[in-house]
Amino acid sequence: MRIIKNDFKVTREHSVWFNKKNIEVMGTFHTAALLRNPNNLSYARENLKKL
Repeated sequence: MRIIKNDFKVTREHSVWFNKKNIEVMGTFHTAALLRNPNNLSYARENLKKL
């Protein structure tokens, strides 16, 4: 969150690319969060495909 922006919300802004100091960064779900909520697995897979 601190790297991307202070009000970053992974549930709303996952898979969105941000440019920070000429480096492209993208937020995605933490693996522990996916274990707690497997409904987000499809989103995480799509995020990894974008990488």
